Amino acid sequence: MYHAWRMSQGELPYRDFYSTKEPFFLYTGYLIFSFLGPDVLWVRIFTAIITILTGCLIFLIGRRVYSYKVGFWSSVTYLVLPVVYFQARRYRPDAYAVFFSVLGLFLFIKAWQDNKNSFFAYSGISYAVSLGYKLSTFIGITAVLIFIFYQAATQRRLRIISRVLVLFIGGFFVAIVASSIFLNKISFLLLTCIFKHELSQPLLLFPNLITTVVNNIKEFLMIGPKQYGLRDGHSWFIIFSLPLAICYLFASNQIRKIFSFLILCSCFILLAPYPNQILRYYLYVVPVAVLIFVSFLWSLFQHKRSIFIRIFGALILVFILIKVILPGLKKDSVLFLVKEDGTALLAEYIKNNTRETDYVMAEYGDILFHARRKTTYLMAGMSQSAIDNGVITSDKLINELESYPVKMVLIHREGGIPEKQGFFFGTPYAPHHFSTLINSKDGPKFISYLHKHYLLTDTLNRSGEIFDIYYKKESLNSLK
Repeated sequence: MYHAWRMSQGELPYRDFYSTKEPFFLYTGYLIFSFLGPDVLWVRIFTAIITILTGCLIFLIGRRVYSYKVGFWSSVTYLVLPVVYFQARRYRPDAYAVFFSVLGLFLFIKAWQDNKNSFFAYSGISYAVSLGYKLSTFIGITAVLIFIFYQAATQRRLRIISRVLVLFIGGFFVAIVASSIFLNKISFLLLTCIFKHELSQPLLLFPNLITTVVNNIKEFLMIGPKQYGLRDGHSWFIIFSLPLAICYLFASNQIRKIFSFLILCSCFILLAPYPNQILRYYLYVVPVAVLIFVSFLWSLFQHKRSIFIRIFGALILVFILIKVILPGLKKDSVLFLVKEDGTALLAEYIKNNTRETDYVMAEYGDILFHARRKTTYLMAGMSQSAIDNGVITSDKLINELESYPVKMVLIHREGGIPEKQGFFFGTPYAPHHFSTLINSKDGPKFISYLHKHYLLTDTLNRSGEIFDIYYKKESLNSLK
């Protein structure tokens, strides 16, 4: 939201402020704020709408591949998953990326079944748009390409398959080129910021690759530490759908093989050396996993010859309710019943003690968004990975303090609301307090500089988060 607000002030991402967010996500927020005003409510409404539309697409896919009833119940199951509506109520790129990825899948299936060649190109365009929201959607694109090459290897209709491949890839690259033209002013900086951020994480963790993979598998199988004694259980859908996905590879129904390749491709995520992102990446597979799971469950309930098979289906349903839905609802209520009333007060404090033209350095963009204050180039994109890969260092931040009119600096010293009991949301990697700045290796150097040139004027509490407020010494006379 902070980046979108900066863009609504006439600035460009990557050029005027550092960001690791994909461009389509930033421009979506920019358009919403430009037309409706910079209000949290608007972006959350749009995210909720896009999530509901994803549910509608799941219904359309289920109706085509299975039946109306499977499509309907798959859509309902997806929308009531706590991890889904948790994302739907927050302004994050995941909901938008999932929507365009599922849209690309629907368009491809429609083109394949109805012999509408133009829809292959539309599918490629949709997948390209999904990449503009989150690079993680490459999983869906990979599955479709594998399906096309599989058909080319097993079918004799090479001319038809070649046309499908050309149309799909053509649509994809047309969208990429059009986006590059639209983003021409920031395209080079975009590639520098995004790809350095994405590629630096696995490179940093390569020496610990085996440990990382083991941790990924534990997280996927829900083994080990858990947040609030409860787990995000949507990986159960992938686990249940995996055997059926393998069976689809040997079935006569060709279009279901896309589901197989998507589920199988998702298994390779376990090898990705990105800590604590496994379950988040699996959000992009959940729509297909839910479709496979519901179709399997529906076939068990429809089995008329054996009461035991129907009982088995009922037991699986009860298991999912106990292991996924109910814990998710409880965890969700724990998160959102927390009274968080310190952000507005902290933002008001910043407004009362700085001018609109002053810069404020703070680790969290939500505070600066509500305070309507700008921060320095690098501080706008503060994150743990930016510190780890050397994009943000104490020396660079000190240079920014000397180059920008930074009047106030907020340092999150300790504490946090339950949602943020660690930078990685309560995973085993999380520290006791999650300030990315003071926990960095050269963080003490930055704090030492603050003590020399800034004065510690106050300490504020934002719902358990303790912030030290530093004010520039030569600007104390201008305090309101």
